[in-house]
Amino acid sequence: MADLPDDDPNLRAVIAALAIARAGALGRGPVLEDVEVALVLTGYGYEAPDLVTERRERWMAAVPHEGRPGQTAAGEVDRDLLVRKPDDVQRALGGQSAGAR
Repeated sequence: MADLPDDDPNLRAVIAALAIARAGALGRGPVLEDVEVALVLTGYGYEAPDLVTERRERWMAAVPHEGRPGQTAAGEVDRDLLVRKPDDVQRALGGQSAGAR
């Protein structure tokens, strides 16, 4: 998997589930852009609103209790958002680029 900002296995499960869900929604196998979108959805790579980082923490806390790790995250993200490009997802979530302040 791509380098992640945190080596937490629960984060890895959430990122993998989101990437696989995006790939499936697009009718193909996972590619790097799917991981990039998953990272944006979890609040990495930009100044994410508190709501996004709080949701990531909730998703990660759910992983040990899920039959399929990451299923909560994959199930909560709207398909229309999931299939967008990383920059579009970031804008939709209300985040700013890490360099823009």
